[in-house]
Amino acid sequence: MTGAELIGAERKRQIEEEGWTPEHDDEHNDESLVLVAICYAAPVPIFQREGDEQYFAFVDPWPDSWDTKWDKRPFDHYTGKPLDPTIDERIRLLAKAGALIAAEIDRLQRRQASPDGSVHG
Repeated sequence: MTGAELIGAERKRQIEEEGWTPEHDDEHNDESLVLVAICYAAPVPIFQREGDEQYFAFVDPWPDSWDTKWDKRPFDHYTGKPLDPTIDERIRLLAKAGALIAAEIDRLQRRQASPDGSVHG
């Protein structure tokens, strides 16, 4: 399958097997669909540095509103070191990222089409 076909198949799977319907997606009005897509698409962990020069911590951008059981990124979440995914695993993560971006585009389009700017409200 092409990349676009893989993304479409993944979006279909998310809806049919996981139950991530458009109504569910509409609840994610905090842009977390995109944050998770970015996390899945990044080839290495992407962390934000917080604090001053003496004391700092690296904060993972994985949204707090998403349970960590859904985090399938291929790196050690304690050390942040990549686990060297296979090409198939990498393609799967990119398809997930693309499907989440498609879900966010759909969510925004539903919001735009709504007379009051809300979705399902």
